[in-house]
Amino acid sequence: MASNLSVEPDTPYGYRNWQALTPAFDKGPGARARLGVLVLTTDMSSEWDITRFTRLDGVDCFVSRMPMALQANLENLKALKNEVVTATQNLVPWAEFDAIAFACTTGSIAVGPKELQAMVQSVKPGVAVRNPVDSAIKALAKLDCRKVALLTPYISEVNETLEDYFIDRGLELTRKAAFNLAGDPQIDLVDPQCIIEAGLDVGSCDCDGLFVSCTGLRTAGIVQRLEDKLGKPVVTSNQALSWATLRAAGIDDEIDGFGRLFHI
Repeated sequence: MASNLSVEPDTPYGYRNWQALTPAFDKGPGARARLGVLVLTTDMSSEWDITRFTRLDGVDCFVSRMPMALQANLENLKALKNEVVTATQNLVPWAEFDAIAFACTTGSIAVGPKELQAMVQSVKPGVAVRNPVDSAIKALAKLDCRKVALLTPYISEVNETLEDYFIDRGLELTRKAAFNLAGDPQIDLVDPQCIIEAGLDVGSCDCDGLFVSCTGLRTAGIVQRLEDKLGKPVVTSNQALSWATLRAAGIDDEIDGFGRLFHI
């Protein structure tokens, strides 16, 4: 992660009576791994959650925001494709990143994972790009979860899009349940205890594991408790995205307290 830093030369005109000091440089924040995170302007939860999942010495997250309407419907989610390049350009323009995370689960589907990667890499060539939905699918596979219970906060058209995406990739959804919330102003305020209770209910079916979808749901503080109570693997959007982004950045630390996934 090289940088092109320069120091103004010591000239009579530049300093007059100022003493010229010689600075010493280190690698700056994110010395082990520098993670970029693209977050919706409406979302209070994903940055809060992801920074907890990735809290390791020398690992730091840097956030840039993408304009998003208050209603999380398919039309507005598809419109995010118009914001990805600018948000990436605003992500500490002079810095190099080890990986960049796009923090919207169904927005990843609406924009298209390949298109999303191409847009980010048009600004940051070669950087690893991760999104929540494909990170969740990879996490579920690593945990041997093919039969999955699904809990979401979304409205019907968004739920159906996510359902189709999972089924097309070989997952069997044994039970599905949703809070049917319109967007982040409601989703971000869902009580984590409510997520535990709903997860225990939905995940009690014949399934290999539970997926809690949406980066707007706060799960860093509950995923371990939910997994312990359920007795099955639990994967959440922010957890899977954080895990996949860390691994893409070369951080293989096992982390306690965030479910089985962080020991893979």
